[in-house]
Amino acid sequence: MLEFEDGNEANIIGKREVPLSRRAIERFARFRSPFNHPTVMFRKKAILALGGYERLDFLEDYLLWAKLIATGAVVTNCPDVLLLMRSGANLYGRRGGMKYFRNYCLLRRKLHSMGIINSFQVIIGDFAVLSSSLVPTYVRGLLYKKILHKG
Repeated sequence: MLEFEDGNEANIIGKREVPLSRRAIERFARFRSPFNHPTVMFRKKAILALGGYERLDFLEDYLLWAKLIATGAVVTNCPDVLLLMRSGANLYGRRGGMKYFRNYCLLRRKLHSMGIINSFQVIIGDFAVLSSSLVPTYVRGLLYKKILHKG
């Protein structure tokens, strides 16, 4: 997934790369959502068997992907860029604040109960998201552009 900013699709600011193999997807899922949600295709029957989406503001997709992984579903990613997505201050703003932090902590505990992460990874992940949630939006944007999405 390529990201652009300022309403200008030629202004590519980053690329969100996701892992390709099952094992790499499992490792990546310990700390971040392993799929680019807008490009995901799945069998409806498999999702319904898991109970569908569970309410967890901002993080429903990540939780759903974790459930699939935990149940041993066949998952993979495509190496091709399938989406050009608008990014910017609104996106980075939604990824901060105490509500986002609380929900992320709830997600981390669910990942732990599913056996996806261990107790140490819960603590490390909580600390990382707390740090990111407390900084101003423009700093969070820099973190995404320069580190998480390879700007």
